[in-house]
Amino acid sequence: MVRKSTNLLLTRTLSGCLATLIKRPGLRLLQLIQITINTLHLEHANVLLEHYVAKLTGSIEDSSKPGLGRLQGKAMFKDIRGEAEEQIYIALRLKIDEFLELASYDWMLAEPKGMSSSYVLDLIAFLTSTFTAFTNLPVRVAQTACMSACQYVAKSLMTMLLSEDVKQMSLAALEQVNLDVIQCEPSIFLRIGALTGLLQLPSTGPY
Repeated sequence: MVRKSTNLLLTRTLSGCLATLIKRPGLRLLQLIQITINTLHLEHANVLLEHYVAKLTGSIEDSSKPGLGRLQGKAMFKDIRGEAEEQIYIALRLKIDEFLELASYDWMLAEPKGMSSSYVLDLIAFLTSTFTAFTNLPVRVAQTACMSACQYVAKSLMTMLLSEDVKQMSLAALEQVNLDVIQCEPSIFLRIGALTGLLQLPSTGPY
C-alpha cells in the first residue's frame, strides 16, 4: 500500500506538476537549467527513497523478479529531465533570435565600421554567461546545447546574407559581416567552449 501510494505520488502528482512547470510560458533559461539539475538529484535520491520504503514496510525486493515492487521515480525523473533539456534548447534558440533581431546591416554601406556590431558583442556576452551555467548540467546536455547554439548562430548569419530581401550588397557591407563572423569564431566556437570546459582548444604551440 505504501509503495503504491508513493508511486502514485511520484508518477501522477509530482510528474504532472513538473511537466506543467517546464512548459510554463515565460520560464527563463536559467530556471530550466536549474530544474534539469534538480531532477538529476531527485533521480539519484530515488534510491534512498526505495530503501526507506523497504525499511518502513519491512519488505525486501526479490532479486529473481527485477522491477517487482520498485518505485517508478527514477524513470519518471529521467523522462521529465529529457523534456526539460528539450525546452533548454528551444529557449536558447529563442534568446539568440532576440539578439539577431537587433542586427541592422546597411547592405549598401560605404565603409565598414572597423569593429564588430554591437549585437554580436551582446550575443557573445550572453552566451558566455549562459555556457558557464551549463557546466552544472550533465556533460552530454551541456555539449549538445553549446554546439547547437554555435551552429544556430552560424546558420542565422548565413540566412541573413542569402535573404531574398537583400537585392544589392556593397563590398563594405560584406566586410562588416565578415568582421562579425571573425569575432564569433574565436569567441563562440573556441573561447567560450574552453572557458566552460565543454570544448577543448586546439594546441597552437608557442607564440
